[in-house]
Amino acid sequence: MRGRIAAVTGGVALLALFGAGCGVSVSEDGDVSVSNGGEEVSGSENGVVVSDGRTLTVAADGETATEDCAGLDVNVLASDTTLTFNGECGEVSIAGSNTEVHVGSAASISVTGADNVVYYASGEPSISNLGVNNTTEQGGSATP
Repeated sequence: MRGRIAAVTGGVALLALFGAGCGVSVSEDGDVSVSNGGEEVSGSENGVVVSDGRTLTVAADGETATEDCAGLDVNVLASDTTLTFNGECGEVSIAGSNTEVHVGSAASISVTGADNVVYYASGEPSISNLGVNNTTEQGGSATP
């Protein structure tokens, strides 16, 4: 429940950023989706996901979620979360703690925070690890 309230609140806040002319839908599960042309915000128990057609941004706390990269850059702000990004990603930036991220492939991976583990399934991304006890290595469960 806490996650759903945070997701809806985040979605409403992000709706304000996108302005008027948006479409809003709520599924039977209580998932909220807001769109404005090529931009989309969705909130569920899995956190808040925002896509503007160039960048996929995920904010989550204590959740598990899977998204398709579809060539997009990825920004993650998370703690105690497991995320999987299938397919080819652009630049992947992760900030948080105790988070596990699986990436199909990426041009670059940047990790900030503490105790994060990032796996990439294929490729040779440039890697930047800042913080304490972060690891980035090939492997994981994402599909390239």
